[in-house]
Amino acid sequence: MLSLLVLALNFESYRLGFITWSNTSFGHIRKKVRHLEERIVQLQKLPVTGEIATEIRECTGEIERCLAQEEVVEKAWQSRMA
Repeated sequence: MLSLLVLALNFESYRLGFITWSNTSFGHIRKKVRHLEERIVQLQKLPVTGEIATEIRECTGEIERCLAQEEVVEKAWQSRMA
């Protein structure tokens, strides 16, 4: 009976550690995406130059990378819970 209690406590500790790691490593993905989207809106209000177009492409690429990273984290979390 004691070993089950120890196992349950270890599992809870592992779960909380994973949540903390996930939040600190990836928790700001949505915030970053929102910031990048706002930046794109600001850039689109400016006269189009090569520099502006490049920055818009860079922001768009970073959004795509963030969303891919978020998907990886979500799949990892789901596999841990299964």
